Amino acid sequence: MRTTFACLLAAAALLNASDSHADAQAALAKMRSLIGEWHAPLPNDETMIDIFRPIGFGTALLHEEWKNNEQLTATVFYVDGSKLRADHYCDMGNQLRYVDESTDPQVLKFALEGASNLDTHPRHFHSTTWRYVDAGHHVQDWEIAIPGKPSKTIRMDFKRVAVANLDPQAVVRANVQALNDGNAAALLSLFAPDARVFGVPQDPDRLTGDLSDKMGTQEQRKAFFSEMLARRPLARTDLLATVAAGDLVAAKLKFTNPDNTVAYALAIYRVRAGLIQDLWHVLQTQQDDAAAARSSQDVVAKFAAANNRGDVEAFLALFSSTAKNFRNTGDPHALGDKPSVRIVDAKSRREAYLQMFAKGAPAQVETLGTVALGNMVVAREVATLPTGKVLDEISVYRIDNGLIERDWFVFDQAR
Repeated sequence: MRTTFACLLAAAALLNASDSHADAQAALAKMRSLIGEWHAPLPNDETMIDIFRPIGFGTALLHEEWKNNEQLTATVFYVDGSKLRADHYCDMGNQLRYVDESTDPQVLKFALEGASNLDTHPRHFHSTTWRYVDAGHHVQDWEIAIPGKPSKTIRMDFKRVAVANLDPQAVVRANVQALNDGNAAALLSLFAPDARVFGVPQDPDRLTGDLSDKMGTQEQRKAFFSEMLARRPLARTDLLATVAAGDLVAAKLKFTNPDNTVAYALAIYRVRAGLIQDLWHVLQTQQDDAAAARSSQDVVAKFAAANNRGDVEAFLALFSSTAKNFRNTGDPHALGDKPSVRIVDAKSRREAYLQMFAKGAPAQVETLGTVALGNMVVAREVATLPTGKVLDEISVYRIDNGLIERDWFVFDQAR
């Protein structure tokens, strides 16, 4: 009788543990409904931006918190046994470990279970409670503990940002998210019906390749996305870096196949009204040669520095003897497709730049960021002209043997 009773108790314990594990998995599954971008108003007309995306092939959820283009915190949510846990990496200088204690499926109540660096950074978020309101609305309460003072709670009221209202970089993030979610409908919805997708160019003078025979039209995309994302397991896409200006976003992407083979791509998106209008695959490669990328970025940095010094000889020395310069013709579906008519060889380049630098640097250039893959570099720049006019710019460079071989000026817009 005792043996039977003990077996029943053990079975009940196992059943309870199984139920708890299912509850934790259900809580994480519900959290996946937050995937995307959310905004909450703050004092002083500021906005807190929350971005949620799956990581670890969907086994965890990453939450990033941004304000004024600066990332403040990151939190990873995951299931451990029968518990939903959250590891929080904080701008307060500590690392916090929470566990969800809520029994209400509409509420997440994370209590502090452990922490690192509280001895040196004692100010911390002692708990956080989240309440689901509806599909486009949730509320977060963060309890701040300050030694020697009463705790206080910050409440943020988040509303989901519709894709149509996202900035271009957020649309690119949503594109990557849809790929990783295997959501063909969401992926297709990010492309304008008349969007064009181009393959890798075969002509070394061009950034625009032929129209893709798989994704060039909406009908092709519909069939291709459904077929590609129906395969299991899914390939993993990582957005490694971006730079953006106006409606253009340059992105470095990593693709990890189920057999662990990898590929990399340098792509440029044109995004308008929340939709991808054009997608150019500038470069694809099987390797990410970090040394070559750093060397190419160094050349671009030297190029800007020589310009800002007004050092025309150092500036000219960074071009190869066979270098070519390009601008846009105005065709909205092409990038840097117009060769310079003034600079056609080394002699005309020297004459042109000597004239431009005759009174010092023609502009002061600040490089805000670069994205590099191998010998290709996309640079996001701000140019201040001697007149005081300020231009936002994007240039693409191909570097060979430490020298600029191609220079495509693809975007400029006066502030």
